[in-house]
Amino acid sequence: MKIEGITFYKMSGAGNDFLVIDNREGIIPEKEKGDVARRVCRRRLSVGADGILLVELSQIATFRMRYFNADGTEGEMCGNGARCITRFAFVKGIAGEEMTIESMSGILEARVMGEKATITLNPVTEKELDREITVDGQKIQFDYIEEGTPGLPHSVIFKDDLTEEEDIEEIGRKIRYHKAFQRGTNANFCRVLGKDTILNRTYERGVERETLACGTGSGAAACAVFLHGICGPEIEVKTKGGTLKVTIGDENLQKIYLTGDARIVYEGILKEV
Repeated sequence: MKIEGITFYKMSGAGNDFLVIDNREGIIPEKEKGDVARRVCRRRLSVGADGILLVELSQIATFRMRYFNADGTEGEMCGNGARCITRFAFVKGIAGEEMTIESMSGILEARVMGEKATITLNPVTEKELDREITVDGQKIQFDYIEEGTPGLPHSVIFKDDLTEEEDIEEIGRKIRYHKAFQRGTNANFCRVLGKDTILNRTYERGVERETLACGTGSGAAACAVFLHGICGPEIEVKTKGGTLKVTIGDENLQKIYLTGDARIVYEGILKEV
């Protein structure tokens, strides 16, 4: 597909960056979406992003969100992406301040508050604490959290000496592709910083590297510290790209709210990429 004349917003949510496109009229055909994502998300060679977000028509919600990772695969859900597409829909007059979003893994409720947006993350559909795998002869203990149906897989590894500077990509990649995970997993490294405050860093499946933030990963890490009784229901999650707030609305983890910035960086028109 020749990419030319397509208007987009470049947006950032806590350091996760996306191209957001109004695709309600089908300007990007179904069979071309993954290829378009791969091409425009290439850093230095194109616009560059963690993924693309498409607003599409929905019969059951205000609109439908399609999310394609930088490698061209379609993602079940993206928390920071959902917050960005929420603000995009409001700014472009597609929705009011409150809206519902159809995603691959369920219906989300969303709300815009100035330059911030709140969404409901998909409910936790599977959880298993204190699992263990072996990587390079080393035993690694983790909590496994799935959000939505089909479940978005997250593994949360607690690391008491975690810093923002250390390299987690090599071990994160090995965990992401470990044979224990049939569909792979997002690898989250979490450190408790204080009362109801954690640091979380994520190697993201699909992006295939560490991102500056991961909304669903922040939600999974918050659920893990909540289940262990370490933190209360309102948790501040610090990431390399900014701070997110996760609010857990019930003990069964069926109502989880994610709040943070959803910044419009610039508006552009795609030419030859």
